[in-house]
Amino acid sequence: MNKIDDINGRKILKALSKNEHLQFLDLSSNEIASQSAGGLTEALKENKSIKSIDLSNTNFPMTKELMLAIEESPSLINIDLRETKVLDSKLLFIYIL
Repeated sequence: MNKIDDINGRKILKALSKNEHLQFLDLSSNEIASQSAGGLTEALKENKSIKSIDLSNTNFPMTKELMLAIEESPSLINIDLRETKVLDSKLLFIYIL
């Protein structure tokens, strides 16, 4: 496990919204969780360059708002959510279909 906690994870994800060059972000196996979810939702609404995000093995919650931001992201083609918290399993199942 790495040392990025939820507060710093939110700061990283907030900065992502203004970054125009980053294409791949790996936050796997960190201690990021619910406070970071809002940061990623906002970043995906604004960022036009990110192609892949790895959130595997975190306590990152999947919310309806985040699922919509992922779906509407113009550049994101891959997001790894293995071993994360899904708040609504029906939502994830519908999204996968």
